[in-house]
Amino acid sequence: MEKEVILAKFNEKFGTSVDLRMRKLEEEFNELKEAHGAEPFKNDSNMSDFIDELADLNAVLFHIAGILGLTQDDLLSMAYDKVVGREKDPNYKRKHPHVSHHNMSGGHWDNQQWHIDNIADGIEQEVITSGKPIPKQKWDYYERQEYEETHKQPMNYAYPESVLRRMEEAVYALKRAAIYAQRTDYLLSGDDGEESFEERLSKELAELDSKSKMGENGVMYYVIDRSKDPYEDD
Repeated sequence: MEKEVILAKFNEKFGTSVDLRMRKLEEEFNELKEAHGAEPFKNDSNMSDFIDELADLNAVLFHIAGILGLTQDDLLSMAYDKVVGREKDPNYKRKHPHVSHHNMSGGHWDNQQWHIDNIADGIEQEVITSGKPIPKQKWDYYERQEYEETHKQPMNYAYPESVLRRMEEAVYALKRAAIYAQRTDYLLSGDDGEESFEERLSKELAELDSKSKMGENGVMYYVIDRSKDPYEDD
């Protein structure tokens, strides 16, 4: 079948909103992960499911490319160009250059400290979503099945208050650890002297403490705005 015919059908059936198709892409990727989790190489049935989900994901990628006036061949050529280019120059067409700590700010830990903040952000998101309804566009396969069977709104798991407070303590501890890692990174990389290290560390810790409180158990916790809509940026 001609690709132009397929693209026209997809445009007619699914529209041309990249934002909406990106949500579909995420959904299909999650379903592909589920199919992979079923160990597709164990039997033909599981492999068939895996390939079926792979085809669905590819179809959405094809549609997004088409909306942007590109073909999958265009995308493949662009990706191949970067692979070949980076054999000579690791930063060829790279938006987030891979550079050593000798010519950038920080880098003593290979800039791995961002993982600590990433974990803190993930826990914070779990606190905010606790007990709240899951928007339809975020439903995974099992949530869609649940709704079809019960017609009940899928909900995020509601953690008890004692657990939520412990999670807020974890966010505080992780953010504090991230600050120490970042400032020590700059010190050891030679970007901060000892005096500026002390000043910046104290300032950032004070800013964190201004957004935190001491719990009744004597442990600091990060104050998370639980009234925030967890999906407002989606």
